[in-house]
Amino acid sequence: MFAGCGGGSGVSTGANPAAANGAPVTAYFSFVVGVPATTASVRRATYISPSSESVEIDVAYGSASTVGAQLNLSPLPAACSVSDGVTTCDLAVVAQASATDFIITFYDQPNEQGNVLSTATVPVPIAVNGVANVTATLLPVVANADLAPATALISGTPQTTTLVFTALDADGNPITGSVPFSAPVQLTPASSAITFTPSTITSPATVVTITYTGAPITTSSVVGHTGTKTFTTQLAVPTASLISPAEIGVTVGEPGVPIVVSASGTSGSVTLVTACVDGAQISLSQTTAPVGTPTSITVQALVAPSGQPTHACTITATAGTQTGSTYVDVNQNTANINSLERRAP
Repeated sequence: MFAGCGGGSGVSTGANPAAANGAPVTAYFSFVVGVPATTASVRRATYISPSSESVEIDVAYGSASTVGAQLNLSPLPAACSVSDGVTTCDLAVVAQASATDFIITFYDQPNEQGNVLSTATVPVPIAVNGVANVTATLLPVVANADLAPATALISGTPQTTTLVFTALDADGNPITGSVPFSAPVQLTPASSAITFTPSTITSPATVVTITYTGAPITTSSVVGHTGTKTFTTQLAVPTASLISPAEIGVTVGEPGVPIVVSASGTSGSVTLVTACVDGAQISLSQTTAPVGTPTSITVQALVAPSGQPTHACTITATAGTQTGSTYVDVNQNTANINSLERRAP
């Protein structure tokens, strides 16, 4: 027997004794559908997606196979019954003595069409008086995934954290629990600044570590390979600002303060513009910088605004689609003011 969203785990194995006398075997399958993954009483020992619309059980005879049973799950067929809000379906499949395996497949469309959501291949179990109950673990088929670092990555800061990995089936349902995927998922980040250890995920329970070198991340794309499928997803990563630090303070009459402008790429330039509140004024040692080369630019305070508000000026850098900004506090030189006051008649 196998139970969707719960039920017995493992696979009954053993030679088919009916083969000795050529008698067929009647195999019975029972499964539960439509049970939310959050139901406390349900054991996540197998996977049947809530988007399942049909199921097919094939009988394998070596490399060949025949259809043993097909069932649409909506509207509710006679093979299914509801008790306490739980739908249970029962199927019987007759297999000849030479049968080797049963292949169970759930689809997201009626009549065994659409995407495969979960599957299992189990050997024909030992029969007693020509009857066998089949125990199988249905394995989820991964179609996509959501990725995020457990701790937010800080641009420019090397760090290590855990990957929050949520596998999704073809209909976007999260795959939880510890049941292995029907095929491992191989993750390859597009950015060389990111590595996953391990890079192969075999089940929702696989623990993956992200290592970030601190280098600028120009793309957050991650390519996933599972079986014959390939998908592209995104990892939540910081976008490196074109300017650092994010905030500085400059004082009228004192030496300027450097900022660093850095944009990824091989050609083009970064353009810098300033915007200040009334009464504040600053200057930059240069208003353009080459792309691909970190450039130090000096910010000089010219006039401080009355009241000395915070973030009196903003420096904005632009290079194509890349942007960044630095806030500037412009301060009056109190030492000069005191000196002038002492010399006043």
